[in-house]
Amino acid sequence: MAEEEKSTFEVHSTNEEGFTVSNSVRDFEVVADEPENMGGTDEGPNPVEFLLVGLGSCLCIMTRMMARKMRVDLDVVDVDVEGDLDLRGMQGAEGVRAGFQQVRAELKLQGDLSEEEKEKLLQMVELSCPVDDSLAHEVDVRLKVS
Repeated sequence: MAEEEKSTFEVHSTNEEGFTVSNSVRDFEVVADEPENMGGTDEGPNPVEFLLVGLGSCLCIMTRMMARKMRVDLDVVDVDVEGDLDLRGMQGAEGVRAGFQQVRAELKLQGDLSEEEKEKLLQMVELSCPVDDSLAHEVDVRLKVS
């Protein structure tokens, strides 16, 4: 068995006022905020939308990677992602999870692929997408205050 190849990814987030958050990721700056109807100023996507962006992006990338591995031609990879969230969970309602109850993604592939190749590709993507895996399985998240 191969030795573990661990890689750590980092993000720095700063909130100065309201709900607008400035995030530094490598050499990129990304703004998160809440829409106006949630008390924000709508300066950017909110955190749960970023989670869906992460999943959709990862599914697109892993689909391309696995198609290359399978040696199949893909012209276009489109992914639509949606998730259901009970907003009462964010307000601390008893018995209501704060996170998504369900997330759905549809991969729309264009290229010279048979139905059998599409199914095999989907299976490979499901096994290899780290964002999908993180959402599908419990992740050890550790919070602390300093």
